[in-house]
Amino acid sequence: MFDLLEGFRWGMPMADIPEVTLPLLAVGLIFGIPIIAILTTHQRKMAELIHRNQPQQVDPMIQQQLASMQSQISDMRSMMQDHIINNDRQSTPNSVEQRLNS
Repeated sequence: MFDLLEGFRWGMPMADIPEVTLPLLAVGLIFGIPIIAILTTHQRKMAELIHRNQPQQVDPMIQQQLASMQSQISDMRSMMQDHIINNDRQSTPNSVEQRLNS
């Protein structure tokens, strides 16, 4: 079995340690940097997907204004419908009855 600390136990001189660790460090950097880049890119993309699907938090003041505008629009629609119906009744009172009887 290969043991990295074997040299320390058997009294390997300190000058020989770079000969062992430098190739290991080089291999680790050659394969480690791209793997870390791939993992961080994947993590960023997943975070974007997760945050894109979550509803955005809306300011309560804006929500209140939106609700107010929606109620005003609803009121205006009902007023317009009433106005149209009243105009139809006033313009030709018999025409609606004639249409229904035909």
